Amino acid sequence: MLQKKTVSVDTASATAATDQFTYTLAPGNMLFNVVVKRAGQVVTLYSYEHEENNQVAADLVMSLISEIDLAPTSTYANEKKDAIAARTEYNKLTAVQKALVTNYSTLTEMESIIDAFGKAYADVAALDGSDISIYTPASWSAFKAAFAVAKAMPEDTIAQVIEKTDAINAALNLLVKAQ
Repeated sequence: MLQKKTVSVDTASATAATDQFTYTLAPGNMLFNVVVKRAGQVVTLYSYEHEENNQVAADLVMSLISEIDLAPTSTYANEKKDAIAARTEYNKLTAVQKALVTNYSTLTEMESIIDAFGKAYADVAALDGSDISIYTPASWSAFKAAFAVAKAMPEDTIAQVIEKTDAINAALNLLVKAQ
C-alpha cells in the first residue's frame, strides 16, 4: 500500500539544493520511506508498507495482549500494567496492522474492567463535592455504610476488583433523591 504525505520543508529540514532522494527503513521496520527533497520548496514522503512487516507488527502486539491473563485469580495490578503496555503499542499500528490483531477482545475486556473500577470510584468522588442534602438521610446513611464495606474489600485479583466495583455501584444505587 502506498501512502503519500506532504510536509513542510522546515519539518523535514530540507536544504536548498538539487533534488535529493533518501531511502530508509523506518523504526520498527514497518515502513519503507522515500523522501524527495525539492530545492527550498516541499518535501514529499512516500511510505511503502510491507505485508510481512505488517504481520510482524501485529504479532508483536498480539504477544503483548496474550500476556493479559483474565483469570479471576490473576493479579489486577499486573494485568492492568500489561493492558496499558499492549494498548500503547496497539495504538502505534497502522489500520492494516490493527486488522491483523486477532486477540484484541482480550485487551478491550481488561480495559472494561479497569474503566468500570475507575468510574465507580470517580462516581463516589463526585459525591464529595455535591450537596448531600439532595439525598434522603436514610439513603445517605445506607450509602455510607455500604461504601465503607466496599472500600475495605481487597482489590488484589481481577475477581476482587470486579466484586469491589459491583459493591461500590450497589452502594451508589442506594442513594435516593429527596422529594
